[in-house]
Order: sequence, then C-alpha cells, then structure tokens
Amino acid sequence: MKRNDALDALRGLFLVVMTLNHDGGPLRRLTHEPFGFVSAAEGFFLLSGLATGLAYTAPSFSSIAQRAFHNARRIYLYHLLSFLFVFALVQLFPLAAAESRWTDRLLIIREEPLSALLLGAATLYRPHFFDILPMYTLLVLVVPFLIRRYQNGSGTAVLLFSLSLWGFSQAGLREIFTAPMLPLPQSELGYFDLFAWQFLFVLGTWLGFNGRTTFAARLPDPPVLFPIVLILTFLLLLARHQPALFDSVFPFSIQQATEKSHLGWLRLINVLLITYLTARLVQAYPHLFRWRWFAFLGAHSLPVFTYHLLMLYLLEFFVRKPIASYRTGPALLLSMLFILSLTLPAWVHSHYKERKTKTRNQPALTPST
Repeated sequence: MKRNDALDALRGLFLVVMTLNHDGGPLRRLTHEPFGFVSAAEGFFLLSGLATGLAYTAPSFSSIAQRAFHNARRIYLYHLLSFLFVFALVQLFPLAAAESRWTDRLLIIREEPLSALLLGAATLYRPHFFDILPMYTLLVLVVPFLIRRYQNGSGTAVLLFSLSLWGFSQAGLREIFTAPMLPLPQSELGYFDLFAWQFLFVLGTWLGFNGRTTFAARLPDPPVLFPIVLILTFLLLLARHQPALFDSVFPFSIQQATEKSHLGWLRLINVLLITYLTARLVQAYPHLFRWRWFAFLGAHSLPVFTYHLLMLYLLEFFVRKPIASYRTGPALLLSMLFILSLTLPAWVHSHYKERKTKTRNQPALTPST
C-alpha cells in the first residue's frame, strides 16, 4: 500500500511536538496544548488507528491476524529493549537516577531489581513515558477482530462498545481491574488509562477502514456543521488559555472534564472537533501538508518514538541538571539539537528497510553445472 504523505507528515509533527513537551525545555510553552485541551498524544493515537485501518486490507482474517501479531511483536520488542536500556542505566548510575525528576517511578529498579525486571518485561511496571508502546501492543492485537467486524457491517456496534468502555473508564474501570492484581501503585502502571484511550485508536481504525472501502456511505456533512465546529473549537481554545472567563459559566469543573489520563469528556469533544477541522483542511488543501521532513519522521514513527524515549533518560541523567541554572539559550539550543537528531533513527531505519528489500528481491544463486 502506498504511504499517505499527509498522515505521515501529521504523525511526524506530533512526534516533534511530543518530544518538545516531554523534553520540558523553553519551547514547551509554545507546544503544550496551544489549540485547546488537545495534546500531541491524542492526535498520535487517532492517527495510528487511522493508518492501521487504511493498511490492513487483506480479505482473510488469518492474513490480518498474522500481520497484526507480527507488528505487535515488533512494538513489544522495541518496548522491551528500551526498558532494558533504562534498567541498565539506573543500575549503572543510581545517583543520577536518584537525583532525576522521575526518581519516584525508578525506585523499584534500585530497591527491587528482580521484581522490576519481571514486571517490566510483562509491561506491568512502566516508568515515565513507558506506557505508550505496551498500549499499542495490546491495541494492535485487537485489530483483526475490529477489521472483521467492520467487514461484516458491525462498525457501529464496535464504536458503541468502545465508547461504553470509555464511559466506564470515567467511573474508575482501570482501578477496579488493576487494584487487586498488582503490588504496584496505580501511578507505576503508566499515566494513560487504556480503557479510555482505546476509543481514539478504535475510532481511527473505523475511519481508516471506511476511507478505503466503497460500500461505506460518507457521514453527513451539512453546510452549517463547519461554522458550528469552528465556534465551539474557539470557545474551548479560550477556556484553555483564559479559564477565569469561564469559571462561572460552566456548571462543572473544567479541570476534571478535560483531565488527560482518563480522557475527560470535554477533552474528548475537543479532540473530535479539532479532528474534524483538520480533516476538512487536509481534504481542501492537501498541498499544505506536504512536509517532507515531518513525513520522513512519521514514516518511521516507531524507531523515532523509541529514540526520543531513550534520549529523554540520557538527557535527564547526564545533561539536564548541569544546564538547569543557565539562561534560556543553552536549554533552547539543546531542545533544537534534540529535535534535529530525530532524523538519525528515521534515516537508520530507512536504510535498514532498503537493504532488507534489496536482499529479499535478489534472485537466489543456483549452483553452476
């Protein structure tokens, strides 16, 4: 299947924004939820589901299941190797780990290394930023069943079930499942609630599947919808940056309704509104989304994401503290170098895939007679 440059470009953009936000440098003030109660994480989840729905085109369940298992295994391997890297880093440099901002979540590695190793390999212990890949691993394994339901015309039922899971997550579904199972506090299972965030991925797969099939009817798009969405998005933008203006307007807590880890209901609405506006922009002006560098990063999102994760720990352990007392200049330069270095894992992975393709396409040597 030919890659979608616009999707890759958006995914690459979200990777860059995510890196700047996680890096915590001076640019974070510009990249952290500038358009409302929406971060790069929501966009990345939705786009990953969309790309999956577009890519899984095999008609047979077994073919889709085989591909999904292969991809899930690859994602898990990236996660496991990354975890082992951080595990070794903490063991080799315990003082740096103790002085880091994330020392609370790394404590188990220092005090109970065997438990940390076993739980980490089982994805039940997740240090900072280690919750995304285990979630993707599980979600990709479910994809064959989603695609099969879509092929049978049960897409609406799938979406309603997924939305129901999101609804139950608001009432503490994750805590009910995990509290009796694990010796770890909830915070060490990761920041994101899988029961809530799965909805964005499932919605993305449904949109992607319907975008490539001929039997699926388009959703209604009345002329009045666009201005309504635009007005609502603008109001949420104001609420995000000027919350005092809305304190006496909304009969609920904006902070709770836009809570990120459980994907609060107002945040979800904001995500859907911006998704609609972005889709309209891509449809009307596709040339605006031909960002080659971002598309290059997005086409190799897994190695780029993993690289950014490992670099965050290296910078936190060995670089961040020495420059913390400096002015903005060195921190800004470090952030820019970090962003530019994302090209490296994408380039390495690109060349690896090219060599693998060439090797596969070479004719087999036959013995001479």
